[in-house]
Amino acid sequence: MEHSLSPTVEVVSHATEATPARVEVGLTNTGDDTLDLSFGATPPFSDHGAERVDGGARAYLAPDSRRNFGLDHVNDDLSADENPPAPTDGCWAVEDVGHDLLAMSSQLEPGKTISETYSVFADVENDDCLPAGTYRFEESAGGPSSDSPWVIDVIVKESNGS
Repeated sequence: MEHSLSPTVEVVSHATEATPARVEVGLTNTGDDTLDLSFGATPPFSDHGAERVDGGARAYLAPDSRRNFGLDHVNDDLSADENPPAPTDGCWAVEDVGHDLLAMSSQLEPGKTISETYSVFADVENDDCLPAGTYRFEESAGGPSSDSPWVIDVIVKESNGS
C-alpha cells in the first residue's frame, strides 16, 4: 500500500526587532487511506536543528505551540512564560533547541494536514547571524511504510535593507 505525505513550508513573518522570523510547516496526507503516524513532541516536525547545505552555519526551528521549548540562550534555559531572547545586534540566536524524548501518535485522514508554526533562530556560534543559503531539516514521520525521512529546505536570502 502506497502512502503519500506532502510537506509544505510557508513564511508567516520575517524577523523584526520584536520577533524572530516565523514559518509554518505542514504535512498533508495526499493519499486515500487514513495514516497512523508517529512524531516527536512537536508534530509534524520535531528535529529542530539544521546545517546550511554548504556548511558553515546552523539554524533552529522552535515550535510556537510549546513556547520556548528547550531554548537555550547563553547557557540559561528559558521557562515557558518568558519571551524569547532579545536579538543581539539584530540577530535572533540561541545555543540550542532541545528535544523532548516524548513520542506522539496521530491519525491523519486523507486530505487533512497537521501543521505547526516555528520561530527561526540562528546558532550563537555562527560567524554571521544567519548567512544566506539553504538549511536542510529532516524528519521521519513513522508509519506503516514511511521509514524514510522527509526533508524541508529553508532558504535564507540576503536582506535588501527594507
